[in-house]
Amino acid sequence: MTVARTVRSGSKVVALVPDAEPADGELVEEMTREQAEAITLMIRDDLEHCQAIEDRITENALVAYYGRAFKALGYASWDAYAKAKFGDLELPRTTQAAVNAALINQGEISARSAAAISGTWDKTAAKDAGKEEAQKSTGEDSPVGKQQRTGADGKKRAASKPARPASPPASNAAYDQISEAASANGWTVGGVAATAPTPATRTTAS
Repeated sequence: MTVARTVRSGSKVVALVPDAEPADGELVEEMTREQAEAITLMIRDDLEHCQAIEDRITENALVAYYGRAFKALGYASWDAYAKAKFGDLELPRTTQAAVNAALINQGEISARSAAAISGTWDKTAAKDAGKEEAQKSTGEDSPVGKQQRTGADGKKRAASKPARPASPPASNAAYDQISEAASANGWTVGGVAATAPTPATRTTAS
């Protein structure tokens, strides 16, 4: 008898699989061709619909958010509504990340409001959004740091702009060259007057 082990996705058991690969010559119950084709089509269908499901979650969540669904259903806040209606659900981590990024970066809602839908912490939602933006261009025309976020209270607030990475310091050799050139022209380097290098004294043999 083959011992099986459970495979979980979060807290949900999704499959039972053999505890070990069958040894050569060991009898196993194999699928028929029809079963194999059916399960293959199911896998393909699920893979194709992953992105569509994430997009649909995002779209419907934004409609509910901006339409103040929580008020229509008698809840005091968006957080209370999301916790009551979706708090018992557990999304796969990849779906959480995708939904957080889309709600914050495209939907322009706060990390706290996105986290209420995805079931993550506020900081996790913000990191998911930041990771997506980091993969895009961060030039002068990039929307990073220029967007506004709409909080659960309906007020728009400017998103914080990420700090620019500091330029690497110049090497000592390069700094010396700059200092020499500045000194020759009477300029300053770093707010301090550059000191001209002392000319070398040529010794004449007697």
